[in-house]
Amino acid sequence: MPPVIRPVTYAFDSSSQSIVFRSARGSKFTAMLLSGQAAFEIDGIDPEAETGWSVIAGGPVEEITNTAEINRLGGLGLHPWAPGEKPHWIRIRATVVTGRRIAS
Repeated sequence: MPPVIRPVTYAFDSSSQSIVFRSARGSKFTAMLLSGQAAFEIDGIDPEAETGWSVIAGGPVEEITNTAEINRLGGLGLHPWAPGEKPHWIRIRATVVTGRRIAS
């Protein structure tokens, strides 16, 4: 099965050293949890300086269901931009991190 790539609004949770985001239930959500692994990519550019960077983190993925943990994560101020309810919290614990910086 090819990778499924979707943009998400995310936060870095320093307490658990993980990437967290919110999701709706659906086939992509279910497939990600069943696979048990996910990759996350973030990129940035500075057009004036003609520089950029890219970081990819990968590792185990899990749905966060503990009420106390969800309440704590609510304090991160994470609000998904995409329309619709996103009641499920997802965590990626990065076990592999790679990246590169591009400079002219």
